[in-house]
Amino acid sequence: MPTSRSLHRPKGTSNGDMCTVRLENGREKATLLSSIYMPYEDPDPPNQGVHRLLKENLGVCNVILGCDANAHHFHWGSKDTNTRGESIFNFILSYNLRICNIGNDPTFKIRGREEVIDLTLSNLDDSVVRNWRVSNKCSFSDHMRIYFEISFDRQNPYRNPRRTDWGRFTDLTNHQLTLPGRIETVAELNSKVSNLTEILLRCHKDACPLTYPGKKSQPVWWNKDLGELRKNTKKLYNKAHSTKLDSDWESYKASFTKYKSEIKRAKKKSWVCFCESVEGVNDAARFRKILSKDPKSIGSVKKPDGTWTDSGLETLNLLAETHFPDCTDASNLHIECDNFQVQ
Repeated sequence: MPTSRSLHRPKGTSNGDMCTVRLENGREKATLLSSIYMPYEDPDPPNQGVHRLLKENLGVCNVILGCDANAHHFHWGSKDTNTRGESIFNFILSYNLRICNIGNDPTFKIRGREEVIDLTLSNLDDSVVRNWRVSNKCSFSDHMRIYFEISFDRQNPYRNPRRTDWGRFTDLTNHQLTLPGRIETVAELNSKVSNLTEILLRCHKDACPLTYPGKKSQPVWWNKDLGELRKNTKKLYNKAHSTKLDSDWESYKASFTKYKSEIKRAKKKSWVCFCESVEGVNDAARFRKILSKDPKSIGSVKKPDGTWTDSGLETLNLLAETHFPDCTDASNLHIECDNFQVQ
């Protein structure tokens, strides 16, 4: 995605069943990308939050909705149509949305049951949201991964101004630029300006290399053992999906449970190692800056007498007294010397 685009979460468009981000680039319409869960017990989906999202933004923004709809309808490839499916289909028609699903490959798979209950909806045409498909690879979930492409006509590769070699840029411009001399007419001025602009752009291209988007790196907690366990879990899933035997499904579930457990253990171990490595002031300041981007209120802490702290200040004082018992408040420090007094 080009560096000129920005991605952020708009206020009031996310809750326990919906998460929405807003993609902007300053020229085109902003695009809302929303992941929506429609609870199975809801008799008339989608809920008012989804309706409000579209009513407030559909006229000024493009929308792409990824929905765990829990609903059946022939129009998106289900084997039958139920009441929930009719409700969602009426919702689609009322907002003039397009169903991006292609084919009838099941998006939900469990032992003995396969169905299409996941939807991708948009008000964009198929030249923007395209190549929609369901992956047949193990997703480590009852729902299959859904892939599609969003084309924003971006240039790839691109130049990142931060990677410019300004020393080389200066040398190139010094060799190619000359004094313009006396300018008599407006036409001469425009010509000189065009020539100057062309030289500066050419020099910048030579000094700023093309940037090619690289592959996403593995998280710091990932290790070789997790890779092998993930590979084995995928094999067991493919085998169970092929044979449909209960024994093979049980083997896959056991491997899947172990894989998730090992991921949690690896993340916890990595976090402990990171916290233990924060020793210097620079590391601690960087750590504080990261956490301050999404501040959380301080909760209650249990005191030695069995009661709980009532305020954030009391919690901080208890933590300080527990972990730094020998520290002294510098504001109350009082030092006396022979000839002078410092307070």
